[in-house]
Amino acid sequence: MLLRAKLMDTSDAAERVELRKKSSQLAHEAVELDPTSGAAHSCLGNSLFLEFFNTGQMDSKLLTQACDEYRLALQCGKEYRNADLHLNAGAAFRYEENYSEALEHLQLAVKYDPSDVIGSHSRLASLTKFLSSVAAGVQNTAVVARVVSTIAHDEGVPVASVIMDVEGDCVALCVYNCAQTFSFFVGDTVAVADPHVIEVKDLELPSSSTISFRSIRVPNPSMVSRNGNLPKPTQMAPSHLKISAL
Repeated sequence: MLLRAKLMDTSDAAERVELRKKSSQLAHEAVELDPTSGAAHSCLGNSLFLEFFNTGQMDSKLLTQACDEYRLALQCGKEYRNADLHLNAGAAFRYEENYSEALEHLQLAVKYDPSDVIGSHSRLASLTKFLSSVAAGVQNTAVVARVVSTIAHDEGVPVASVIMDVEGDCVALCVYNCAQTFSFFVGDTVAVADPHVIEVKDLELPSSSTISFRSIRVPNPSMVSRNGNLPKPTQMAPSHLKISAL
């Protein structure tokens, strides 16, 4: 944790790489030394999640491993009461588009952070609003093979739209690692290389409403063509991660 704090204070590229490697090594060693330590699993989860971002978010195994470590951390002692851990886990699951677990952990973060010290309330509200907007867009559109609506939300990531596939079904399209200049417009035709479709079924929101929809997760804009054109390099940009810790 101290090494990651130091990492935030240095701008030297070589030093940052070395600090990341050392931090990751120590996090792995901590889990090996004490597999029952929730703090160790939490630190390793944070390290893996950060590494996922630092390597361009293309290695989905890092994200999966981070989520697994958060799950293990929450099984240790009283870590299930740790609002920071629930908030970080919720962020990882949201990025994985595992919305049921993301929602569950953000709700628990709010429960154990009643005064909103770590900003858990706004994060839950943001996810709830995003999911509601996606579900409403998917259910209320009827134009074939084009972008039929765009979805604005507080987080900014991902760039989200609703499209209609060739069979007439509406799906959400979520694109990550986009620069601010990257966007879709209603009427655009899009094609996605190697689409990864996620099914969200009967997800209960805090408002007690239940939503279901399909979503296509796209790791970066280079995998999407818009009106027959691939995005420019300037339209791609890495996202940045903020880990919560009191």
